[in-house]
Order: sequence, then C-alpha cells, then structure tokens
Amino acid sequence: MTGNILIIGDTHIPFEHKNYLEFCVETKKKYKCSEIVHIGDLVDFHSISRHEHNPDGFSPYQEREETIKHLQAWYKAFPELALCIGNHDERLEKAAWRFGLSSSFFKSFEQVFELPKKWDYKIEYYLYNIRIFHGMGYSGQGAHSSAVRENQCSVVI
Repeated sequence: MTGNILIIGDTHIPFEHKNYLEFCVETKKKYKCSEIVHIGDLVDFHSISRHEHNPDGFSPYQEREETIKHLQAWYKAFPELALCIGNHDERLEKAAWRFGLSSSFFKSFEQVFELPKKWDYKIEYYLYNIRIFHGMGYSGQGAHSSAVRENQCSVVI
C-alpha cells in the first residue's frame, strides 16, 4: 500500500451537510491520503424518488441545477476521484426504465452532472485487495459480514 485511502460517503448533493466538504479536505490532508474514493450516492435525486415529495421542494430541473452548483466546490477540491455508483445515482436511469424509455434517449450520469474527466465512475473499485462499493445488494444489520463472507476479502460499503 502506497498511502491512505480517503473514503467519502453518501454526500446526497445538493442536500449534503454544510461542513462535509471541508471535513473531507481536512481529513485528506491530515492522513496524507493518496487515493480518494466516493462510495456512492454523490447526488440525491429526491425529486424523482419513489418517496413522498415535499410539495415546496425542488423540481427535477431545479434539483439538477442546484446539484451542479454544489458540485463545483467538490470538483475543485478533488480534481481526481474514483466514484462508485450508488442507488441514488441510479434513480434517473431507473425512472426511465419504469416508463420503458431507452437509455439512448438520455445523457449519461457523467454528462448530466458535468463530471470532471479525471473522475472515474463505475460500480466498484479494488484497491490493495479491498473491494470498495456502495453496498447495493446488501442490507440490514449483518450487511458488512455478508459482504466480507461472500467476497472473501476486506470490503468497504
């Protein structure tokens, strides 16, 4: 292992904690992290979720615009980053599937949120024999134990 890994969890932008970015930047410096992995749920997409909606909340367009504004600071702070796909990140694609719309009609997640070219976006990463992923497919109290047992390696979910 050549350095520490900073794991950034579930930001749910634009609804992230107001001090979370500062905390992540300080943690990276303090522990001299050479690898940065966002564990998924970069964005929230509440406006297109299946949950009850706040009638005074953002429309999908407003949420996207607000998300892009918030993301600018994250892009600047972390110009290179490995980004796992989370269940909230998949909401747009799943909404399209529910209505039977082909993905050929839509921009990719990377295009919708104008991800920097040095942000790598995929389902999982293996660093130093550790599987790092959002944890989709595992839930409940024993999710971490099940993930370790099934993967036969250390996991971060």
